[in-house]
Amino acid sequence: MGRPRLIILVRHGESEGNCDKSVNTYTPNHRIPLTDLGHKQALNAGERLVDLLEPDDNLLFYTSPYKRTIQTTEGLLEAVKKHNINYRVHEEPRLREQDFGNFQGPSTEMVKVWKERAHYGHFFYRIPNGESAADVYDRVAGFNETLFRQFNTEKFPSVLVLVSHGIWCRVFLMKWFRWSYEKFEAFRNLGHCEFLIMEKGEDIEQKYTLLTPLRTWDDPPEVLLTLPKLERDETSKNSKSLRYKDIRTRDETSVQKQHEKDARIQEAFLKAQQDQPQNKDLPCKTTINQGAESVLGQKDQKKQLCDDAIKGNVECLDENDESASHLASDSTPEEYSSEVEDDDDDDVESMRKSASARSDASSTSIEDVELNGSKSVAISAATTTSTPAVRQRC
Repeated sequence: MGRPRLIILVRHGESEGNCDKSVNTYTPNHRIPLTDLGHKQALNAGERLVDLLEPDDNLLFYTSPYKRTIQTTEGLLEAVKKHNINYRVHEEPRLREQDFGNFQGPSTEMVKVWKERAHYGHFFYRIPNGESAADVYDRVAGFNETLFRQFNTEKFPSVLVLVSHGIWCRVFLMKWFRWSYEKFEAFRNLGHCEFLIMEKGEDIEQKYTLLTPLRTWDDPPEVLLTLPKLERDETSKNSKSLRYKDIRTRDETSVQKQHEKDARIQEAFLKAQQDQPQNKDLPCKTTINQGAESVLGQKDQKKQLCDDAIKGNVECLDENDESASHLASDSTPEEYSSEVEDDDDDDVESMRKSASARSDASSTSIEDVELNGSKSVAISAATTTSTPAVRQRC
C-alpha cells in the first residue's frame, strides 16, 4: 500500500484539566481523564471518522499514552468496530502532550509563566522544569522518521489516525509542511475532537495537502464559529478526493467553548504586551554600561593614586617599604604614568569579567591594583570623606 491516502490528526476530547486548571496541581498530567462531555465528543468523532472512509480502507491508530487520548481513541473505535473496519492501535510516547513541569504550581505562579511566554514567544519559551514547543518539535521529527520508514512497506494501512494534543498536532504540521515558527505562533489551537485531514496527491511525488486549514488569531468571529465540513468531489480524477462541505471535522459542542477560551487567551496576551516596559533597552545592557563606567572610574582613581604617590601625598603602610621614594627617584611623572596605563589596560578585560568581585571589594572600600611590582601604599585619611583609608597594593 505504501503511503496512506489520508493522515488524520485528532485532538482529544474535553478533559477535567480543560474545565478546572487546579486539577493540574494534584493530578499527574498523563492521568487526567475525559469529562462526560469529552466521552460524548469522542463517540461522535468516531462516527465522523467512519464517514471519511472508503469500503476497502483499513486503519492504523497511533495514540498518545495519556489517559485522555487513550479514552478518546476508545471512543473512536466504538464506531469503527460497529462498521467492522480493520484497524490496529499503537501507543506512542512521542505523541504525548508538551511537558508543563510535572505538578503545576498555584494559579498566580502559572499566570506569571503564561505572561513570560507571551513576551518570549510560544515556540521557544521553555516551561520551568518542562518543555518548549521546540522540544516537542524534536520529538515530532523523530516520529516522522519512523513513519517514513514504515511507509516503505506495502502493508501500511490506507488511513493513518494520530490521536494527540493540540500543540502536538500543530507542531506536526509545522514540521511536515516546513512552516516557520512565526507561522506556527499565528495559529489558534484545535477544538476538542477536531480533525486535521491531510490527503495524499495522485502524482509521482505523492505530496500531502492539508484539507482543513487552521484558524488564525486574525480570523473574524464568523469564521471561528463556523463548522468546517468536507465533501467528496465526484468530478475529480481522484475518486477518493475530499473537499469541504458535508463531512464535519469539528464537534459542535467544542466550537463555542474553544472560541471563549481563545478570547481569554487573546485578552491575556494583549494585556501582557501592554504591561511590557516601554524602555526597549535590555536589563543586561544597563548592567554592562554601569560595569564599564565603574571600570573606567576605577582606572581614573588608580591613576590619581599614582600621581599622589609621586607628589608625596601618600604615606607608607610599612616603615621599611621604600615604594614612594623609589617611585619618586627612579621614574619621572611621564614615565610612571605610562607604566600605570599599560598595566591598567592589561587588567581592564579581567576586571570586566569579575564585576561581582569588584562589587564585594567596593563595599569594604578595598581595591587591589598591580602597579610597578608589589609595593603597598595607603591614601591619607584627609583625602577620603567619611570612609576608612583605602588600601592599595602598588
